[in-house]
This record gives sequence, C-alpha cells and structure tokens, in this order.
Amino acid sequence: MPPPMFDWTGPYAGAQLGYGFGNDKFIEALRGAKPGSKSATLDGLIVGGTAGYNMMMNSNIVLGIEGDFAYSGIHSNSAGLCMGGCQLDVNWFGTARARLGYAMGDTMPYLTGGVAAAGLDAHDGGGFTFARDVNVGWTAGAGIEHAFSSSVTGKIEYLYTDLGRLNFSNAPFYTDVKFSLVRVGVDFHF
Repeated sequence: MPPPMFDWTGPYAGAQLGYGFGNDKFIEALRGAKPGSKSATLDGLIVGGTAGYNMMMNSNIVLGIEGDFAYSGIHSNSAGLCMGGCQLDVNWFGTARARLGYAMGDTMPYLTGGVAAAGLDAHDGGGFTFARDVNVGWTAGAGIEHAFSSSVTGKIEYLYTDLGRLNFSNAPFYTDVKFSLVRVGVDFHF
C-alpha cells in the first residue's frame, strides 16, 4: 500500500530566512542629456514570518494563499553618480501570493506569484537621503515543501521580484529595483 498522503488543507504559520541578490542600476536622468548609469551588486539577508491557507482539490492539486513579512538587510552601493556613492536599502519586504501545488505524498512542488511591497531608502555615502518610499510591484517563483510530521513542514523557495522605479526627489537620478530571493522556511500547520 502507498503511504498515506499528508493533508495539506488548512491554515499554517511559520518563519523564513533568505538571501536576496541582483544588480541595481542607478540612472542619471538629466533633461536634454544622454542618460548615464552605474550598476551595483544588490544583496543581503532577510528574516521574517509567513502565514497562509491551503486547500486540496482533486486529491493532488493544492491551491493556497500566502503572505509574508520580513526585515531586510538587502542593499547596494554604486560609486560614480553620487558623492560618496548612491546607496539603496531595502528595509523591509513583504508579499501576498497565490500558490498552485501538486501533492506527491509528503512532498509538494509549487508555483507562486502575486504582489510584493518594500520600504526603500536611497541615500549617498554621507547619509543624505534622496528618496524614501514604499514601492509596490510583483513577484513570481517556485518552491518545494516537505512534511516532516503531521504538523511541521519545511520549504525552499525562489522568487523574482520587480518593485518598479524609485525616483529621487533631491537629485536627477532614479533606480529600478529588481532582485532574486532564495529562502528557506518552517511552517506549523493547524
């Protein structure tokens, strides 16, 4: 007999730890001039919480919704455009996503996508703030989750996030905020 399938239906909450990475591009947008740009490495850790709800359909299909919020240490530094370098900090990061999974006993690969938001802060090396805003964009990715007991699951997930453009209010620059995120999590099912 095949082993009994984990019941993915129901609410859950847990914790996550991840690493964000990508290239941040600071763009000089002077009127009447050819735009110049400088790229910088964007990276850092995030840590936070997750909550969601799953519903099993047709014995193997799992539909779910999930939200998460994390403190973020993701940042970048681009020399050459701003005095002391243009810096971008992603201070916090959160998503609200749909999930579509395929249950294979205790393991479920899934696709996910939805809305992402982050608190952004752009400044120079001396601490002068060019922009501080909350940007809303989109995120999409995939992951795999495994049940270790009747109430505890672990997962690993990849997300690509596009938070759009952050315009500087005190300088003729802007930056496009895009990054990838790999994270692991533990969820407790109720």
